[in-house]
Amino acid sequence: MITEGEQKIDSAIEAAGLIDKTLKEVRDTIQNITNQLREKDEELKRYRTEIEELNKKINEQQQELEAKDKSIKELETGIKEKEEEIEALTKDLEAVKERSAKREEEIRKMEEENREMKKELQGIQEQLSKISSMYQELSKQKEEAINVRELLTIYVTLLEEVFAGLPHARILWLLHGARNVLTREELTKTSGFQPATVLKSIYDLQSAKLVEYDMDTQNVKLIRKLY
Repeated sequence: MITEGEQKIDSAIEAAGLIDKTLKEVRDTIQNITNQLREKDEELKRYRTEIEELNKKINEQQQELEAKDKSIKELETGIKEKEEEIEALTKDLEAVKERSAKREEEIRKMEEENREMKKELQGIQEQLSKISSMYQELSKQKEEAINVRELLTIYVTLLEEVFAGLPHARILWLLHGARNVLTREELTKTSGFQPATVLKSIYDLQSAKLVEYDMDTQNVKLIRKLY
């Protein structure tokens, strides 16, 4: 017969076994939780690593975007400068075209004046030929040389009154005055000839190395004094 004390001991042993079993289950549970926590911790570390890598990539992309923005701004500035250069070049081209058109018009007028002057020159040569014949006839009749001053008077009268004066002579005479440098406009106003005629005469005198003509300043300078 089992005594009450034995029953208590058995109950205590059974309770202890249950406690051990419970403790083991608790330990297992704690171990499982610990393992899960370790896995979660490792997973969190992986997430943190991924997040750091993503942040690094984001920073790199942001730097690339900033560099691209800077490049775009530089390109926009360069494009603006090029547009300004193109605008300036366009204006220069228009000015050159305008000057070219004026030069062509001046050349056309000069060609017309040149044709007229050739006709006048032919007439002068014919008159001078007549004067030469007259001189020879007068020399034979008088049997003495005609005074040079008288002959020059005839020449000057023909040039100034009959042929309205050659612009070349008038320009040279003006440049032999108080100033040996005059502008083309001054010569045109003073001589009384057309601008194209004056310009043609200036080029002719320059070709003969009598004057220098500066197209930029429009100044005409006498470089060879005749008297």
